[in-house]
Amino acid sequence: MSELRYSPDHLWWSPDGTVGPTRRLIASVAPLTGVELPEPGAELRVAERFGALHGSKSAVDLYSPCRGVVIEVNRAALLDPASLERAPDWLIRVDGEPGRLLTEREYGQRTS
Repeated sequence: MSELRYSPDHLWWSPDGTVGPTRRLIASVAPLTGVELPEPGAELRVAERFGALHGSKSAVDLYSPCRGVVIEVNRAALLDPASLERAPDWLIRVDGEPGRLLTEREYGQRTS
C-alpha cells in the first residue's frame, strides 16, 4: 500500500514532505506551458494557494495539502513544465505536517 496521501484538489503528499500533482491534474491542464511555485522559506497553510500550473488554454491554482515551510522547489519543473507531462514529479518539499488527506483507495473512489 502506498504511503502517499491525496488532496481533493489532486495533489499528492509523501511522508518525506514532498508534494506533487497527480496525473489527473496534469491532464486537466496539458499541454503545460508554465509552473508557478513559491520560493524556499515560504510558509504554507493547509488549503491556501501556493502556486499554479499553466496550460496553453487554461490554468489551475495549487492549494497546499500541508502546513509548514517550503524547503526545496523543483527547479527542473520550472524550467521545463512539459517534463511533468512525460513523467509526473514532485513540485515542492515542505518541512511540516499534512492536513486531512485521502488514502490512495479513498482518492480512487472519489475520482472514479
